[in-house]
Amino acid sequence: MGRRKAITMLAAIAIILSVFLLVFWTLKQILVPSHHALSIANLGLTTVGETVTHPKFGTGTITNLQAMDDNDAIVSIEFKKHGLKHLVASQAGLTKPEKP
Repeated sequence: MGRRKAITMLAAIAIILSVFLLVFWTLKQILVPSHHALSIANLGLTTVGETVTHPKFGTGTITNLQAMDDNDAIVSIEFKKHGLKHLVASQAGLTKPEKP
């Protein structure tokens, strides 16, 4: 009987933890939009459609910006020669191309 009670308690704990994680994740989605303005501004990126240059992949167009936290974002870029890449903005070495 003791083993059955322990299994029931573990199942109850697992359910409680699952509900907590679901509530936390839902609140995060509501409070931190995917285009978190602060992190994108800190990285010098402004909008989807903006042209950027990467040291290895060359020139590309930003197709999506998704915040990771307050200080970083995942940047999806369609490069002319290398296709779609998903890069961590703070580590990507992106620059805005110089205007002629």
